[in-house]
Amino acid sequence: MLTKPFILLLGFICLSSEILFAQSLGYNNNRVAISADGNNQADKHPEAQWPRADPDDWGGTPAALAMIAKLGLQDRLVHFSYNNFIAAPPHTSETNYMADGVKGAIKRWNFDATRFFDVSEDNATAITHLAEALKKSTATDPLYFIHMGPSEFFYRAVKEVVDDGHSEALAHVYVISHSGYNDNHLRRKAHHTMKETIALSGNRIKYKKIKDQNACDNPSKLWCSNTDFAPYHWMRDHSDPDINWLYSRTLFHPQNKGADISDAGMVWYLLLGDEDGNLQKFQKFIGDGITPLPECKDTHLIGVKHFEMLQIGPFVTPYKDHSRNAVAIDAVVYKNEFAATQKVFKGITDHYNITLTTLTEEDGESTYRLKVDGKLIGEFQNPETARDMAPYSRTFKNVPVKTGDIIQIESNTHSNGKIPEDDAYAYARGRWRSISFECTPDRSGEEKKGLVVFEAERFELKGAWKLGKDTEKASGGAFIYYDGPNTYQQVDMDHVISYTFKIKTPGNYTIKWMMRQPKGERGTDKGNDIWILLADNLGYAKELQLKHFEKYYGRSDDNFTLNGVAEIHGAGHGWLTGRFPKAGAYTLHIGGRSHGLQIDRFLLFKGMTIDEVKSILIE
Repeated sequence: MLTKPFILLLGFICLSSEILFAQSLGYNNNRVAISADGNNQADKHPEAQWPRADPDDWGGTPAALAMIAKLGLQDRLVHFSYNNFIAAPPHTSETNYMADGVKGAIKRWNFDATRFFDVSEDNATAITHLAEALKKSTATDPLYFIHMGPSEFFYRAVKEVVDDGHSEALAHVYVISHSGYNDNHLRRKAHHTMKETIALSGNRIKYKKIKDQNACDNPSKLWCSNTDFAPYHWMRDHSDPDINWLYSRTLFHPQNKGADISDAGMVWYLLLGDEDGNLQKFQKFIGDGITPLPECKDTHLIGVKHFEMLQIGPFVTPYKDHSRNAVAIDAVVYKNEFAATQKVFKGITDHYNITLTTLTEEDGESTYRLKVDGKLIGEFQNPETARDMAPYSRTFKNVPVKTGDIIQIESNTHSNGKIPEDDAYAYARGRWRSISFECTPDRSGEEKKGLVVFEAERFELKGAWKLGKDTEKASGGAFIYYDGPNTYQQVDMDHVISYTFKIKTPGNYTIKWMMRQPKGERGTDKGNDIWILLADNLGYAKELQLKHFEKYYGRSDDNFTLNGVAEIHGAGHGWLTGRFPKAGAYTLHIGGRSHGLQIDRFLLFKGMTIDEVKSILIE
């Protein structure tokens, strides 16, 4: 995922003298986890005091995510769960406003969808995911937990950490709350309070309760004005359509009391150190809107040009061999020793395929190590060669690199005992020429080098489309599936979902998907199809223009499988192609057709074969 350097935060100091950074909890661009309620499906259990949650989270959650996105800290949000009433039913007959808000924020601001969980759909997976984030907490990598719902969900995650023997990690977990209701409300008599959760941690968890962020009778203070939407009208009238969307998320309260995003005040406090945030400060903070995250760009560094030859720790100092355009080690002085060179990475935080190009040598096979921010990424030895000074490359796939990381290349002198020199044998000098950082294929829906890949969970789900989890076989650990009835005669628009992707290079793109049939139907002709349509009638199959929804199908085993064929009514079967006449945004519509059909991602490509696409996916 892309992110902006933390130094970007400094720029917001100047927005208002009232905006300060969090100091009391020591927050410094650390990991954040959030769990909210917002359940709209009635919980009719006799022990449930209230059947539904307070709708304030329907607007508060998008606002909180907007605060994080404004500072470019999307990658710092490692867990977000919602509808977190334990034992409450999933949303089968009521609108899932929390899911709509979460998915809208993911789409607009490029959050990682695999870190978001609807607890009403699958509380066990969500609990375990939070527990894993808690376990990773250390003094240098603490976790800050924003408490937006009852305590039972958090209690169960803490219990999993304790039961797994990782209690010490909880000493580096900070909880922020503003509500005695959330701390103490029990949906069931057997549930637990925040006080009991902290006790379970051995009192290791650090707890901070800030002032209640509600002041609904005074719209100039804090985050709530109940039925008075005037303090929110700046969102409605903003030039950024994503901020207009924020306003729209406040309009669903059944009693028209949606002018309340009070839980977002806890995120404001964490990021800005201000317990007295309000709508006026939020307006200044948002300013002209939320800037899209910068795009990843390939980077190529030449050793003798971009690296300085300095003494680094215990390593010997290399030199620049300009005659061979390579970094090298003086083998006359240093035998069987390693040298190292370093460079601060100034590119965008993202995942890269990193290629190190070396020179093979007849008199030895030097070993090379690549480290990123002190972590060993990989090590290899040059192959034997009969051609001296031949370039040799080794690529390390899908490596996460952050802006400011230290790139360190190490190599050694080595003799293979084959080339006599004086009274001994000659040594290879650990020569290398360059290191390249190639952006990995974008899975967010923007074409790069003739390939578009986007995760299916980026569709804004509605109707009977639901989010599923499979950390072993689904890309990113998530997929979508159709949970409605078979609809073979015609498309049901209530179950049509859409996603807009970007094409930079016009042309004809083959359209495929990674799909899986439901258990019990894999390898058959059941549970294997959808309705599909490219907006503006840009889809073609068998040279026929597709002007309405057509069947699109595949077949799988237990794995998500790359395939996809269109079946045109009255004309047979053919591969689906999108013909995009110019660079721009295009929209794909899909509708539910077969119950249980699962989709991991869609792929569009041109100028490459399907086997080449498969190899990219494997990489």
